[in-house]
Order: sequence, then structure tokens, then C-alpha cells
Amino acid sequence: MTDSLSFSEKLKSALAFNALRGVASLSLRANHGLASRVAFIMNLFSNRTRDVARTNIALCFPHLNEAEQQALAYESLVEAAKGSAEMGWFWFNPDKALSMVKQVSGDAPLRETLAANEPAIILAPHLGAFEVLNFWVSSHFELHVMYKPAKIKAVDELMLKGREHFGAHLYPTTPRGVVGLIRRLKKGGVITAILPDQVPDKGSGVFAPFYNIPAYTGTLGPRMAQQSKARVFMGWAERLPNAEGYHIHFSEPDPAIYHQDLTVAATAMNRTIEAMIAQAPSQYMWGYKRFRRATAEHSDPYK
Repeated sequence: MTDSLSFSEKLKSALAFNALRGVASLSLRANHGLASRVAFIMNLFSNRTRDVARTNIALCFPHLNEAEQQALAYESLVEAAKGSAEMGWFWFNPDKALSMVKQVSGDAPLRETLAANEPAIILAPHLGAFEVLNFWVSSHFELHVMYKPAKIKAVDELMLKGREHFGAHLYPTTPRGVVGLIRRLKKGGVITAILPDQVPDKGSGVFAPFYNIPAYTGTLGPRMAQQSKARVFMGWAERLPNAEGYHIHFSEPDPAIYHQDLTVAATAMNRTIEAMIAQAPSQYMWGYKRFRRATAEHSDPYK
């Protein structure tokens, strides 16, 4: 924190940092237990996260009845709360977090790609515990990733320290950062990780079906694969029950993700993400406004 910050900014920064340090001081089981209680309370009252999750689940799982939809929405709220509570625990305890990885599946093709000095792209959607995936990958390989600073300086510094702990190289989310990342990928033998289901800025995506609903989908992953000739993998870290740890999953996407037509590629990417979500539906971030970009046929469902 610097003297240029106002008193209110310093106070907000201090409160956020100490809150993260507080949850980081708990055991992972206690951390998750606290998160579950917070989720229970949040589910009792109308709030953005709960309401958006219910809307998304109603749109994406119309075959479920209302009670089943609400049950999934509540489970996702619990997992989202665990994800938020975990952040401080991960950033303050990266070595301990890495030791909680109990199993890794599907990593052999990834290892073969990098051993051949070829580049790889991991597409990691809002599923499970992303920070654990980052820790495991950067502790085993040379990882280069995009980075968007947090709004609160103290939190940003903590996040940066945690994410760089195992040697990850971070690039700013700017055109220059993208160019630098692609340039490094072309040299081979490294990995980058991208959030493929984050709603992009206008002009940076295409509309592609996601659960049969037009969703404005980022094309950075497919474009980067085309430009760098990188092999694409899907990755996520499953949160095991009872705070037992994490299971990291790697898989290969629908081959159409390499198609030169970006709409075809984005459609394949979304189809692959749906298959990943099917493995643990409650661990997807349903509280994210995935369909907020409207089309002539589909209005913003969150209004």
C-alpha cells in the first residue's frame, strides 16, 4: 500500500488482505466448512450469484424439474463459496496447496508434446480449482499465462506472489502481452493457459452455441493455436469431497477446435467444455453471466 492511496482505499485493502490471511490460517477442511455455511446463508436470500446461477441452470438444464434445478444451483453456490475461500489459502500456502493434488489423469500426451519441444495450450474453463491447476503445471513445466491485476493493490501483490511461486511467467492482458505470449509459444516447449469461457470484449469473439444457447465466445484460444501451431489440451482441477484434495484432469478437445473458421472452432470448444462440466456440474461457475451478450433472437436473460 502506498501513500497515494486514500484512507478508504487503504482500509479496504487492509480488510481484504486480512480476510484472506484469516481464511488462509484455517485448515482446508475448516476453510471449506466456513464456505459451506456462507453458501447456506446466501441461498436463503436473493443475491446476484444465486440468482444468476438459477437462471443459467434453468437455461442449460431444461430437462431438470424446478426442484432439481434449485438443488444444483445450491450445490454450485457451495462450490463457488469454497472456490472463493480457497483463494487466500492457496496464495498464502502454495506449497501446501500443491501437496493436496492427489491424482493427475491424462497428462501423458501433454508431457510428450513438451518433450518434443512443441508448444501447448491448456484451455481451463471456470470449473473446479484453477489455482491448483496453475500450481501443478508451473511446478512441472514452463508456464506462460495472461494476467489481469486485481483492483486492490494488496490483494494483487499477494495473488501475483502466489501465482509466480513455482516459476510461472505472467503477461499483461494487453495486445502487446498477447503478441509476446504467442512469440514465446512459437519457440516451443512451453505451455500457456487460457480461460475459454470468459465473455470477451466486443470484437474479440463469435456467437457459438453453449448448451444450445448462443453465447458470445472468445476466439483467443483457437487463434493462438493457429498462429503458434500449438497443441490444445483441456484442463481442470476437481475439488474432492471432504477437503481430501484435488484431482487434476487433462484431455484433448474436439478436433474441430483447430478449424480455420473461428465459429466452427468456438463451437467445438464449447461442446468440449460441456463434456467437461458433465463430470462435475456443481463445480462449474454457474454464477457467471455467460449469456449476457444479447442477440436479435435472444435477449439478456439476467435483466
